[in-house]
Amino acid sequence: MKLFTTILIVVSAFSPVTALGFNIRLSYNTDLCLLERSAFSQVLYLIPLMQTSRGSLEEPPNCEEQEPMGPSCPKPIRKLLFEKISKKLSYIGPKYDCGLEDGAAGKLILDDAYPSFFLDLEYRKDLRFSRIRQRPSQTVFNVTDFINRALAKWSKEFAEVRARMMNKFGCNYIIGDMEDANYYNHSLCCLFN
Repeated sequence: MKLFTTILIVVSAFSPVTALGFNIRLSYNTDLCLLERSAFSQVLYLIPLMQTSRGSLEEPPNCEEQEPMGPSCPKPIRKLLFEKISKKLSYIGPKYDCGLEDGAAGKLILDDAYPSFFLDLEYRKDLRFSRIRQRPSQTVFNVTDFINRALAKWSKEFAEVRARMMNKFGCNYIIGDMEDANYYNHSLCCLFN
């Protein structure tokens, strides 16, 4: 009867199987309970699908909907940062925080002139990376390469982030003009809490 309990738990745990009305035929002839072949194959088919969907990374939140004070990080860059940083911090269960993204924008824009502007923002680690480019540039700027370089530079800091269990993070990326009009600055800031 132990097999029956196990199979029944598997079937009842997956509501799509029971909701679709699969026929379950039990046979008590041999003290074993059997599922009809088609239903059993459906259960076995659903188990790998559910496991793969659970194993994939979530999408970062849509921070534009939360009315940020500063500019939001562009969606493709937010997604790339979310995926790469989540992998680096995977065992502490990282979560993307739109408030920290907004704070990162504020730090990139205002921190030099107004360092105490975001005093009420709770964060424990501030990581920055920038690259100055000449204008007009003959080469295309590769944002993925820029992010990879930033994360490589921050590898020691990520060890501290993991050790101190800072599982919330938010990042922002801004392209700013330099005082000399012939140059502009790509800047990335990530805040961790």
